[in-house]
Amino acid sequence: MNRRAFTLIELLVVIAIIAILAAILFPVFAQAKEAAKKTSCLSNIKQLGTSVAMYTNDSDDVFPCADVNYGLESNAPGWSWAYFLETPADWAPYLDAPGIEANKAFWANSLQPYIKNYQILECPSAQNVEIADPEDVQFAKGRLHKDTYTMNGLLNNYSATAVAAPSQLPLFTEGLGRAKINGFAYTNPYLLCEDDTANCTYVPTTAECNTEDNGTSSEFNFRGARLDAGSHGDGSNMVRTDTSAKFTRIASKGSGKGNPKTSPWATRNAAGTGTSSFYDETGCHAFMFRPDYDGGDQPVVESNRRTPNN
Repeated sequence: MNRRAFTLIELLVVIAIIAILAAILFPVFAQAKEAAKKTSCLSNIKQLGTSVAMYTNDSDDVFPCADVNYGLESNAPGWSWAYFLETPADWAPYLDAPGIEANKAFWANSLQPYIKNYQILECPSAQNVEIADPEDVQFAKGRLHKDTYTMNGLLNNYSATAVAAPSQLPLFTEGLGRAKINGFAYTNPYLLCEDDTANCTYVPTTAECNTEDNGTSSEFNFRGARLDAGSHGDGSNMVRTDTSAKFTRIASKGSGKGNPKTSPWATRNAAGTGTSSFYDETGCHAFMFRPDYDGGDQPVVESNRRTPNN
C-alpha cells in the first residue's frame, strides 16, 4: 500500500492559510474581549450608582462625602479636594487615627457596606498606575485596592431631592480614563474649598466665585486621566443619579470637540489625553456636573485651567 506524504510546498501553503486566518480572527477575538470588559465595567459603575441610592436611603437622603476635612489635624491639607485618598481607609502606615477616621467617610470607603467588594471600583479595561511610595506599599497595614471611577464632587453631602434632573446628572464617571490607581480613589470634578472651618457644599453660580468661598467654584481635572481619557475608544461609562448607566461618547482624539452635555473633556490630543474641559458661562462650575443643571441648552466656556494641587 502506497502512502503519499505532504510535500514541502503543500505544508507551506497550509501554514500560510493558518497564518492568514489567525491574522483575520485575532483582532475579532480582541474586540470581543474588550466588549466583554466594557460590559463588565458598565456593570460595576451601575452597582456603584445603586449603592449610593441605598446609602442615601440610610443617610437622610444625602449623598456620601466626595471630600473629607482633615483641617483639625496638624500639618493636614484641610478639605481634601484634588487629593487622592487611601482605599481602603487604613492601609497606609503614615496615617494616624484621625486621618483613618476621616478616610472612612470618603465615598470609596463609606460605600463598602453596600457593595461589599472593592474590586467593583476598578474597570477591567483599565491599566494599573502606581502613585504610592514603594516604602509605604512595602509596610502597608493591609491590601491596597484599585480605583478607576470618580464621584461627582459637586454632590458632596448634597441632598438627593435637590437634584434638578436625576436622569441627566452624572454621579460616577470614568474620570481617571484608562487608569486604575493602586491604593487610592479620586473625586472628579471637585468643589474648591480652602476654608477648613466651613462646610464644603455646592453653591450655585454667583457673580463672584473663588476658592476662599467654599463651594462657589468647582473644577474638572481633565489631566486626572493618567492614561488615555477614553476608557473604551472615544467613550466611557457613566451612571446618573437615578442609577441609569450607559456608555457615553466623549471628545474624539485630535481636533474633535466633546458635547458639553455628555463629555467632561472638551478636547483631547492625539494620544487621547484631555487638554481642556467645559464650564458654565461664568467659569465657576464644571458644566454638566452641576446639581441644579436641568440638562438644557446653556452657554459654556472651554478652559484648560488647573489648580496647584493637580
